Amino acid sequence: MQAAEGFRYDKRKNGDIVIFHHGRLAKTLSGTRASEFVASLTADETPDRQELMSQAVKNHKRDTSGVTTAHDHIQQTNGW
Repeated sequence: MQAAEGFRYDKRKNGDIVIFHHGRLAKTLSGTRASEFVASLTADETPDRQELMSQAVKNHKRDTSGVTTAHDHIQQTNGW
């Protein structure tokens, strides 16, 4: 399996975490999900940060509470 790469994140003033993949918005975490993500990045036993961001982006289909993707926003805007 290929290692995850090309991810970065920013923390907004309101506490949201915005994850980018190769410069494009991949996911926005808010509330508890954002707090858990930051905690996982700062844990002593943290594995590869790129892998953590990859997992956060992939998990949106399983748990969408407090999570918005660019795709979700487009669907809401277009009324899909």
